[in-house]
Amino acid sequence: MQKPASKTIPRLMIAAIGLTATVWAALDVAAAPAVGNGVVVLGTGDQAGGKGGVYALSTEDGSLLFGYEGAYAVLSGPSIAGSSVVVGDAGGNVMAFGP
Repeated sequence: MQKPASKTIPRLMIAAIGLTATVWAALDVAAAPAVGNGVVVLGTGDQAGGKGGVYALSTEDGSLLFGYEGAYAVLSGPSIAGSSVVVGDAGGNVMAFGP
């Protein structure tokens, strides 16, 4: 997987998915995350048409495994297919991320 896009990480109480110690800095999460293969994947973005991103967090310790920031918000939930993540953004792009 790719390295994090920046040091700005979305705020998400990981406690909601079973991890209790990690809280992230704020960005909008507009859809349900995908969980599978030891990873939580979520899309972020401003519903008013701003930039967005895709982030993958470890279900084990909440650490950032992957980060991508794009020109469009990711308002739909991502899908995990094997070792790949597929997500669409508000600009009409479909993206796949993998090892």
